[in-house]
Amino acid sequence: MRIVSRKILKAFWEQHAKAQKPLEAWLEVAKKMLAKMLIPAYGLT
Repeated sequence: MRIVSRKILKAFWEQHAKAQKPLEAWLEVAKKMLAKMLIPAYGLT
């Protein structure tokens, strides 16, 4: 999996304004999925 930082996404959407909302929405989904993957991996509850 390749990690994309918010900084890189922001630089992109500053050049392509219509992309901002979809990229922000995608970033939130990705963060939630990452949390779901890491919690069991580290034995967190």
